[in-house]
Amino acid sequence: MESNIIEAIKNGQAKTAVLRHDIDNGFIELRVKVESVKRDSVTASSTASKALRLARASQQDYYHLTSAISYNKAMIDGWREYYCKEIAPKNNTEFMCK
Repeated sequence: MESNIIEAIKNGQAKTAVLRHDIDNGFIELRVKVESVKRDSVTASSTASKALRLARASQQDYYHLTSAISYNKAMIDGWREYYCKEIAPKNNTEFMCK
């Protein structure tokens, strides 16, 4: 049972890593475009700098959020599985597992 919980957590972390990679690539592309705009226009440099800071902050916030959601889901699913297999049959609460 413990290995199943650990495996569920690892799978959740792997899916989070793939999502994080895709999001990181999108934010990198955004930063490159913003930096390009910044170099191309002196007038737009202030706006471009603000957008670049926002993109960087958003990337970190999104990373933390998706990581936390995936981790919590894996933990909840693991505990639910454990409860339904080990505890519910012993205290006659299988109805909670449906």
